[in-house]
Amino acid sequence: MLSKTEIRILDLLPSSGLNNSDVPIKCQTRVVPFPTDIEFETLSYVWGTVQDVTTISVDGKDVPITTNLAATLKRIRLSNEIRTIWVDQLCINQQDEEEKGNQVALMGRIYSTTTQCLIWLGEIGQDISISDAQIALDYIYYISEGKRKQEGTSELSASVDFDSVEALREPMRALHSIGLKNNPWWTRMWTLQEAILPPKACVLWGQLSIQWELLVSAAQRWVSFPYYDPVIYAYNDTLFNIFSQVMGFVFAKENRQGPLDTAFRWSFRNASNPLDKVYGLIGLFPAGTLPRVRTCDYGLSRATLYAMFTADLIEYHQSLHPIALRCLRNLPEILNDFRW
Repeated sequence: MLSKTEIRILDLLPSSGLNNSDVPIKCQTRVVPFPTDIEFETLSYVWGTVQDVTTISVDGKDVPITTNLAATLKRIRLSNEIRTIWVDQLCINQQDEEEKGNQVALMGRIYSTTTQCLIWLGEIGQDISISDAQIALDYIYYISEGKRKQEGTSELSASVDFDSVEALREPMRALHSIGLKNNPWWTRMWTLQEAILPPKACVLWGQLSIQWELLVSAAQRWVSFPYYDPVIYAYNDTLFNIFSQVMGFVFAKENRQGPLDTAFRWSFRNASNPLDKVYGLIGLFPAGTLPRVRTCDYGLSRATLYAMFTADLIEYHQSLHPIALRCLRNLPEILNDFRW
């Protein structure tokens, strides 16, 4: 079992120049003291269902992982170099509740000290062409920079008119497939800190990629775009489903709020384990902010943990506001029509 001052990192072995999709995934693990001088990347992804699994080789043994993680590893694997990463599913012994608690307590620092977080949004849908997906990402670049990429950097969209609603119909359908309404990455509790804390991030969509900073820049410009822009007007719902979420991350990163406001703002996010609705927030705050729940004890009942979290909130804010605040959408229907 790992100690509270150690982490396990994963060396993703190269495909040796062969067809990446045909080469079995092989990894080796290392236990290192934490903090460490070893550079590593982190992954942010949706686990998928535990029924949908495959096996890979880890330290010479067959280890089951979700197929979504396997797809991620194949996409990020290099052809001739080892890629060193930290990924929760393989770097934490998920069967050891004590190790899991110790490592989850470190995750905020792990994501803060990574060289880069790789955000996996999944494979491109079978009904979407790669060219349309690329055009969609290039349009995000166009919004961000106010200009096209330099010639030769994106041949697929060189002839597309970015001011034409009709020309962007299929690319916008492609973009819609990875927005809030269709991609669960935007609604998972753990992806919150995984997007906010790293110093750098790259979004991966099948074989395509875009820097997180470009998404942020595009979202910030989108907010100030004139409403009469024909493309923005026609596809505002699609753009809203991505840019509004990105702006939420920006707000959370630049305007760090207290734990009560943070918990309230992100309460819509989901977690397979209800305890992670609390533990997924801990890394966003300085050590000592939430002393009762910071041990990340997975042996606790949900009621006990939530009571501890409430006590931490009351103590932190020096107020009973945490137990007085109720979201209006959860009030009985008879009260929803009450006019104050």
